[in-house]
Amino acid sequence: MNASAQAFAKDASLQPRALDTGRIREIQEGLGSYARLSGAQEAALLDPTGAVLVRWEGSERSAELDALGVLAMASFSATQALAQQLGDTTFGGICHQGRQRCLYLAPLLRGYMLLTLHPTNARIRDMRQSLVRIVPRLNQQLAQPSQEASSTPA
Repeated sequence: MNASAQAFAKDASLQPRALDTGRIREIQEGLGSYARLSGAQEAALLDPTGAVLVRWEGSERSAELDALGVLAMASFSATQALAQQLGDTTFGGICHQGRQRCLYLAPLLRGYMLLTLHPTNARIRDMRQSLVRIVPRLNQQLAQPSQEASSTPA
């Protein structure tokens, strides 16, 4: 089982954390770096329901990103359940390729997901190398307590 799949399985039952504005900015910068390195047109952090929490948009903003997030999360859940029924414990993400774009969904801590849209001619090697960098970084940002929550008096 890869690290992303292990993290997802371990922490999927934990409640998502609220993201403060500083954390949102950090995540957005990370998504932008990932997009530039991997050739992504768009990248987004999804909450466990598939709602887009943080997005980085390239030159071609997709109005359908919110709908894609919900549908991709449902597809991931169904694909993960199928993989488990078939005894596949290494399941760690899904990719759908259309005529013009490719969607990739990678699991993160606490049920969050990374959703990216690439042109169909994107280099898979660049996508994978960039994922190896961004997934641990996003997991670390999602695991840290919120700055605003920690500065609030008890």
